[in-house]
Amino acid sequence: MSIMGGNVTGYVPDAGSDDHISYNCGSMGCNGGGMAFNGSGITVRNNYVHHTFQEGIALELFADCPAMTDDTISGNLIEYCTQAILLCNWDEEVVDGHIFRNIVVEDNLVLYSGQDNWFNSAWEEAFCDAVVLQGGPCAHDGTVQVRNNAFAFASGALILVDRYSEEYSRIFTDNTYVQSPGGTGLYLADSDAAFTLTEGIAILGDNRAVVIEG
Repeated sequence: MSIMGGNVTGYVPDAGSDDHISYNCGSMGCNGGGMAFNGSGITVRNNYVHHTFQEGIALELFADCPAMTDDTISGNLIEYCTQAILLCNWDEEVVDGHIFRNIVVEDNLVLYSGQDNWFNSAWEEAFCDAVVLQGGPCAHDGTVQVRNNAFAFASGALILVDRYSEEYSRIFTDNTYVQSPGGTGLYLADSDAAFTLTEGIAILGDNRAVVIEG
């Protein structure tokens, strides 16, 4: 499945609404976000995604779905989204085989996450980030890469990791990171720890990153 060249925005859904479309072994939905996917063989490329209430572009692995493989998020402009890019495996602990495989997030420009946005509670405000790894540790087989992206300005942390794991969370390479003066670079939700951008990128192991803060 490929989604290319679109202009995507979000909306506040009616209570109880469900606009998910099922296909093959996966689904796509909005429900206040831009594009949320579950399944394999998905390409999301060259879209303009903006002003979403929840995620801009999300890959979500649910407990009752098979492992997700061969998915790509590439070349998108994503701005003013509450969670611009979301990778989420809802397993709180690693489940053997129920993981991400061959997932690439590359060459995206992500701007102003959470700014001028629609959030209306402390919970949403806490997730105003450019990249979110949510759920459990987001287990994978070593083939998940977040590379060659530019992430600039977020009202929350630029990167949020729900359950940090040195084995699974260090997936960032060759990215450019820009954060406002005094802004948070990395927030580790499981330990309630906030770090500057320089500190956070060191924790995530992106040794060839370009870091601009302050």
